[in-house]
Amino acid sequence: MNIRKIMSTLLCSVMLACGGGNDGTDQPGVGWNDPVAWDGQVPTPESEVTIPAGKKITLDSDVCVKTLMIEGVLEFADKDIKLCAEWIMVHGKGRLVIGTEEKPYTHKATITLVDGDRSANIMEMGTKFLGAMDGGRIELHGESGFAPWTKLAGPVAVGTKTIEVVDASGWKAGDSIVVATGTSNPDDAEVFEIITIEGQKLELDGALAHARPGELQMIEGRSVDMRAAVGRLTRNIVITGDPKTKDDFGGHIMVMQGGSAFVDGVELQRMGQFDHLGRYPFHWHIAGDVTGQYIKNSVVNRSFQRGIVVHSSQNALIEGNVVFDVVGHGYSVETPTTTDNVFKRNLAVVNHIAHFSQAILATQGENQASNFWITAARNTFIGNEAAGSAGSGFWYDNTSDSPTVFEDNTAYASASRSTDLDFVRESGLLVVVDADVTLEFGKTLLFNNSMGLWPTEQGHQIYKDFTIANNGVTVETAGAGRATFRNPLFYRSSLLTQYGGTVDFDSPTFVDVSGGIYSSNDIFVPWMADYRFKNVKFVGGAGKGGNLGMPSHCVVEALDDSFLPKGFYVPAEFPHLATSAMTLEVLDSEGEVFAYRGAKRLAYGNFRVLTSPDGFEQRGSQLDGFLSSMVRSDGLEFESFEGATHIIGNEEGLSYRMVTGPERDRFAVVIDLHGGIYQVSGPVMVEVEVPSKAPRQGRWMAARIGEGFNLEDDPVTPMTAAGSLNAFRSKQDSYYFDAAEQRLHVWARSDRVLLFDR
Repeated sequence: MNIRKIMSTLLCSVMLACGGGNDGTDQPGVGWNDPVAWDGQVPTPESEVTIPAGKKITLDSDVCVKTLMIEGVLEFADKDIKLCAEWIMVHGKGRLVIGTEEKPYTHKATITLVDGDRSANIMEMGTKFLGAMDGGRIELHGESGFAPWTKLAGPVAVGTKTIEVVDASGWKAGDSIVVATGTSNPDDAEVFEIITIEGQKLELDGALAHARPGELQMIEGRSVDMRAAVGRLTRNIVITGDPKTKDDFGGHIMVMQGGSAFVDGVELQRMGQFDHLGRYPFHWHIAGDVTGQYIKNSVVNRSFQRGIVVHSSQNALIEGNVVFDVVGHGYSVETPTTTDNVFKRNLAVVNHIAHFSQAILATQGENQASNFWITAARNTFIGNEAAGSAGSGFWYDNTSDSPTVFEDNTAYASASRSTDLDFVRESGLLVVVDADVTLEFGKTLLFNNSMGLWPTEQGHQIYKDFTIANNGVTVETAGAGRATFRNPLFYRSSLLTQYGGTVDFDSPTFVDVSGGIYSSNDIFVPWMADYRFKNVKFVGGAGKGGNLGMPSHCVVEALDDSFLPKGFYVPAEFPHLATSAMTLEVLDSEGEVFAYRGAKRLAYGNFRVLTSPDGFEQRGSQLDGFLSSMVRSDGLEFESFEGATHIIGNEEGLSYRMVTGPERDRFAVVIDLHGGIYQVSGPVMVEVEVPSKAPRQGRWMAARIGEGFNLEDDPVTPMTAAGSLNAFRSKQDSYYFDAAEQRLHVWARSDRVLLFDR
């Protein structure tokens, strides 16, 4: 035999520096306590250990070291093992392996991240971490075949010590579970240990202090499941912060560019570092495309800061996890570039309002913390459950992209606990859209929230097959914003529209609804709360002419006779808004609900004249508003209200006349006509009476109402002066000043500010 080959083989077996593959993963590992693995010197608790590339170590006994850099392979032996270090970095070709997807780990493995130098910033990960970057790979696969979370089988009374669940597969005596609240109070969640288990029945180590009255029931042919969730908190692989730590500085897991994580069946305890940017229990951090990576069937069991975070990373899978009792958001889609990730059948139970001093963290909404915080709509959410939040269950926070996939999700017990906000909007599902995009949300159940659903701001938001039970809905879309409900079920719930927007109802069912559908009267502008109805069904508690007979303070279009007789409706308390073709009708049998009804499509909005001797600096707060009435060409006069003159009814041939007010060298006509919404059928002609002085020149620019503008600095487009009134009428971007009548004729278009020098 070749002596050189024999010596080479022996050397490889001792030094673990060769084998099939550069990382040595297909070679047997040498035991940690074998001196051969360490050139004769086994690491001590004070050692700063590096496992070099090409070396494979099998951790076969409990070990503590100061720090651990893995550039080779560290694999846990098939036995109960404990490892502790201040930090563990998996780098380069390094791998940390505790079980595999093909052969899950069946013993108890515990990694404890202990306190050290808190000012350290190891490779931009801080300290007290398990991290992967630049090729490093974390593989953690615990026991499989268990239900990560389930539901109660039915209602449970106070004092109960034995509960039945829908699926207790793989659960064992000694496991810890959390039973989510069954009411609107998220803090009613309770933790127990299983004493015995028989089938789906669990004997607990204590009695329930709060009832869970929720049931699975059929309402108008739809399955509505309002049973409380139950999450299993125990896993056989545990990553934990040092239990000796008394403050909020836990451990964290961070996967950076080039790193990878494959995590299944892991419990994260005492994790997250409060008020430290980027230090969360589990976190893909600017990792880019992470296709194939995942965290599944795992649990964040109490955290000092957030739960599972995806930040500027794409194509991750987050499935079957439980996040319980965290400070801040539970699951986070942190930036607009965090897209194409899949969140599937995850559970979130209890979070807490956070007040951060870190500048970036303080802007990320933990003062109204949500179970699922989503800043990029282009992600997939299927079968998730938000089961108790101090803020919202699901929060789309100023998203500007599309589309989203949102199906079979549930939110309940969203409590609106924030105390430092002027205006609290937390809901089961809060959608804030910051662009003119269309988002569709599929089948969703919202119940027992302080507010069930709250669509706000821009775009067209479509809600399909929603079930909204025992809580309300507020629609607050602004300007051209629009919310469409297709086949919704409202059960003992009400709906409010305020501050603008349009709401379409296509085949809604209202069951035992007593609160009604109404619009906010705090702004008292009915044309900014618009409803369209078709194919409406009422079951108990409401009906035509009853509580839903005519939504107050809003304009309604009935597309068929299922809700109201087909036509357009204006509330009777606003007679000056009715067109001359409308008639006053009684809508209920008691003779208490009245409305003006007509057949023609409407355009409506408001005009206001703003004047200032010092130019037009910013918006209305620095402009003088002049209160004036407006007279329609058929003689109907419109009252002024809050500095604006309201109009309604764009009947062919009608125009509007208003007065500019005190003599000023400059004035502006501000127009808000619900641009882009179905009511507008064309521009409206307005005559503005100008006292004494003729305009020197006319200019206009496009600006959304409420945005700042400055006549001196902002670019404007000259407005064409028509030579005659007939020429003006044929050219809609023109103006015409009639010197004899002292009248300025302008076309009112939506979202324009018409600025004039004179």
